[in-house]
Amino acid sequence: MMNTGRTGVALVLLLVVFAAAYELVSNEIHKRRSAEPVTFSTIASHKEGDKLSIEGRITFGSSVTCNSSGICTLYLEPTTGSTDPNLFVVLWMAETTPRQAEPNSFYLPMFFEDKSDFRLYTDDGRELKVEDPVRITGTVHKVTHEDGKTSVYIVVEKAE
Repeated sequence: MMNTGRTGVALVLLLVVFAAAYELVSNEIHKRRSAEPVTFSTIASHKEGDKLSIEGRITFGSSVTCNSSGICTLYLEPTTGSTDPNLFVVLWMAETTPRQAEPNSFYLPMFFEDKSDFRLYTDDGRELKVEDPVRITGTVHKVTHEDGKTSVYIVVEKAE
């Protein structure tokens, strides 16, 4: 005669293993999924979880805000044409140091003189300055619409 208690526990454990495996495979598929090229005129139509790539120029104000994990907020603006004053492409990107120069991250001294102190390290190791065009690949974290303004938040995975 079969012990239903042990069978039930075994089935629950099996379900947990399958759920964990599904989560791992799903995350890996998302990482490998190719990014959809977008423009500043189409980016606002995307939603959370979409993987995309967009070309522009990094910009920031008189300071850069970073969290305790070293992820900082930068902005992307078009390299050509006019900028929609009601659209903000917000980049969440890792900070590094000039000595480490980690790919897909940036460096800006804490007390910078001007924007020329900015350095962006691309996926292939090139060093870009603030005026250089860059292609950003990442995942949309969220899209907000407030007071007639749209902000698209992108977690940066790759800078080219």
